[in-house]
Amino acid sequence: MQKLVVLGLVMMGLGISEGFGAIVNGGDRGTITLAMCPANPELAADYPGDVIGWYQPGTLTCTSNITEVQTATTIVRIVPQTIYTKKNGTFTVNIEIVDVKDLTGLHLYLFYQPSKVSIASNGTPSLGSLLKQGGWSGYTDIYRDKGYIELSYIATSGDADGTGTVVENIIFETLADNPTSDLIFGSTTLLATGDYIEIPVALLNGHIYSYQLDHFNLLAPKDVIAARPFTTTVTAKDQEEKVFSDYKGTIVITSNPGTISYTLSNFIGGKAVATITRYAVGTMTIKAKDIETSIATETGSIIVRYLCDFGGSLQSENPNNTIAFEDLVWFAKYWRSQDPKGDIGGQNQSGNPPYIQSQPDGAVEFWDLVIFAKMWRWFHGGKGLAETGGFADIGLSATKIEVGKDAEFVLGIDVKEAKNLLGANITLSYDPEKIALLSAESGNLFGQDEGFGSDLEKGEISLASFDIDKGVSASGNMLNLRFKSLVEDPESKIRVNLSYALTGNDIEIKDRSFEVCVEPAGPAYSALFQSVPNPAREGVWIPYQLAEGAEVEIKVYNILGQVVKNIDIGYKPKRFYKALEQNSAARWDLTNNSNQKVANGLYFYQLKAGKFSDTKAMAISR
Repeated sequence: MQKLVVLGLVMMGLGISEGFGAIVNGGDRGTITLAMCPANPELAADYPGDVIGWYQPGTLTCTSNITEVQTATTIVRIVPQTIYTKKNGTFTVNIEIVDVKDLTGLHLYLFYQPSKVSIASNGTPSLGSLLKQGGWSGYTDIYRDKGYIELSYIATSGDADGTGTVVENIIFETLADNPTSDLIFGSTTLLATGDYIEIPVALLNGHIYSYQLDHFNLLAPKDVIAARPFTTTVTAKDQEEKVFSDYKGTIVITSNPGTISYTLSNFIGGKAVATITRYAVGTMTIKAKDIETSIATETGSIIVRYLCDFGGSLQSENPNNTIAFEDLVWFAKYWRSQDPKGDIGGQNQSGNPPYIQSQPDGAVEFWDLVIFAKMWRWFHGGKGLAETGGFADIGLSATKIEVGKDAEFVLGIDVKEAKNLLGANITLSYDPEKIALLSAESGNLFGQDEGFGSDLEKGEISLASFDIDKGVSASGNMLNLRFKSLVEDPESKIRVNLSYALTGNDIEIKDRSFEVCVEPAGPAYSALFQSVPNPAREGVWIPYQLAEGAEVEIKVYNILGQVVKNIDIGYKPKRFYKALEQNSAARWDLTNNSNQKVANGLYFYQLKAGKFSDTKAMAISR
């Protein structure tokens, strides 16, 4: 006859129910009922006495010294239960009791494998929250050579209830390269008030594992462009999904199916960036694999599409490896709504279809149109193209504009005899302190029904024909720009830089630049005004206005009609010269032609400008 520990019965899965429970004595009936803690199968055999079963051929009987059914709800456990560490590392654990009532005494042993871990010299724990309830007396002894720690405490006053730690901050140090082992509770006794009744408990041990690389996290886009490099962040992770910052290994990156080219930055803090390029369209996955451990992680499905392949139908934005009518519709839709999905790339592009190298620039504009047209032509093999060559005679409605403060004016961009004009991009440069751009409106050449987009803050406007093959062949107004003068003297220049695309056997890009002079609107007549101040003490301003440009001269006379001062101003254009603080008006410092101060009294000043002449009087009194 052989002894069989009840744990063996538990592991065979006999009559196990969820929760915490006890063994029902059914020896006379030849039956046994087990109730256990799922995380600790030893619980059923742990209290209040031993249970032994005898195996006999054809039968299974059980006897025990249990006299009544008991229920165990109290747990003694290691926190955390799972520890990951490396050699020469440290980790901290607590011993916690869950759901205890009237605790008045405890005695327990915690064993560890001393060849792999040891309690550090500063690892003596402090009393936990449970033992801070009431008054307690006892000791904590550490036996490092033997590999265990013993706790023995008794309540001198009061007791403890609830959930909390018995001891806290037991600091361990790791001794081995592979520290895989357990923290195991030995004999454990908990006592409750009332003649020190023993409390049934479940014991949850701790488990120590080697801290190591477990997997990679790959952060990659789900939709990429063939031949356009994209980046994937590769993060080494440990068993707890934390960044494995110690990773110093070497990985290879592969795709399935097909091939890729890639570069990988150095791992810093467990992270690296892979720059990946794939030319074939279709779907693929990316895998990062450590070449020493073969640990690998693979992304989900990634769509690789042609540049400008926006959707497979008018209802679906899923690419289908074609550049067809639906893509033209999607591009027009994105253009009109300025949707970033239509951002194919900026001005700086290289390469040829189907693998144009271009990076998005955050705007849906003229250059996106150019790239789309190139890709469209490549995919359709040149069918339906316009005859070779294109032409556009582009000019401005005015090269000089006179305007007063708060007045609005329109600058038009006109085209004569355009032939195969695909689109244009206009960039404006002006002084925003003097002039404001109010609006940009497409004229009749392209029309609002065609492609039109503007960013007034940046002063950029794009226009397009969505007849990708032939463009526009006509004469008319391309664009009207509405400005407003903000100051009385808006003298400045508006520079218009224009790039336009002509379609034919190829897409031809041409550039033009224009300059518009903005001047203040001049007065309707010339006039001389009263000097300021009058009488004068230190100096005097002489305001005036000119109806036409002329050489300006001012002479100052005394009451005897003698010239005391000649003020030669030089040529002045048609304008108001009244602003004193900006030295727009003429200035006399009250000195004569010998640079001596003139005497107090009455003086006359005369202004001559072309055919205009006028004289006024002023007084000087110091």
